[in-house]
Amino acid sequence: MVKAIPATAFMALFSVVARSAPLTGREDYQMHRRQAGGDSGLRLEDLPIGYLRSDIEDLPSEAQAHALRQLDSLGTAYQDTEFYHVDADGNVFVKDPTFGPVNRSSTRRERRATSLDAVPERVDVHGVPIHHSLRGAPNIIWLNMQGGIVSGTQWNSGSNVYHVAPYLRPAGGGIINYPTNFTTSEASRITEIWQRMAGDFAPFDVDVTTEKPTTFGPRTGTVTFTEERDIFNTALPSCCGIGGVAYVGVWGRSNFQRYQPAWVHAGNLGNNDPGFCAE
Repeated sequence: MVKAIPATAFMALFSVVARSAPLTGREDYQMHRRQAGGDSGLRLEDLPIGYLRSDIEDLPSEAQAHALRQLDSLGTAYQDTEFYHVDADGNVFVKDPTFGPVNRSSTRRERRATSLDAVPERVDVHGVPIHHSLRGAPNIIWLNMQGGIVSGTQWNSGSNVYHVAPYLRPAGGGIINYPTNFTTSEASRITEIWQRMAGDFAPFDVDVTTEKPTTFGPRTGTVTFTEERDIFNTALPSCCGIGGVAYVGVWGRSNFQRYQPAWVHAGNLGNNDPGFCAE
């Protein structure tokens, strides 16, 4: 029996944060507030001194309050604040670190991804193997391997448009209709990413899929796997030198699509290693 997926599970996906030590999460702030003599909500002075606190200090008061409310609701741990950032409106997003090349003979990287069927339902016109973990689920996570155009989102400034290259395709080619034509080996990488991510969400009421949804709403998220620059060599959000970036605490909002996609800069993750990309 599948469970209704909690917001915290989706936050974990769209946080894309690598944690190197055990965390106590929200208790960090709660303890700090109790020691300070109150629990009236996260304050700017509760944050450790660093880039996040400095960036919030520079925001207008309304945006400051919005950022602090978001961080408070997320139960952010002190150890995580180095990954958290805010935009000009006080919306919180996270940046993932990069990982170096991976030795594919490593036991850790070669472990079985999941028991999910590795045989795709079909292969689409872009050469993407089509997989679904739970067809008909009310929550959908689309693993976008084919690239495409991103415009009119919180990631875009003004009227700029990103022409996103497909997974495993170099940036800067200047080809708008990028031919995908994934090889058998490349398709198997996509399947492994899907298996790993689908396995993580298997207990919940969510369909992790490589098939582009027909509609996008408050409960349809997109994770785009690409390089850190688009096909015209334009820097993608938070370029360069990171593993990925995503807004957090936005799943289920009526304007959720404005904060899409979550970006995975695959070339910076063990040179497109499926294990790192999935994580």
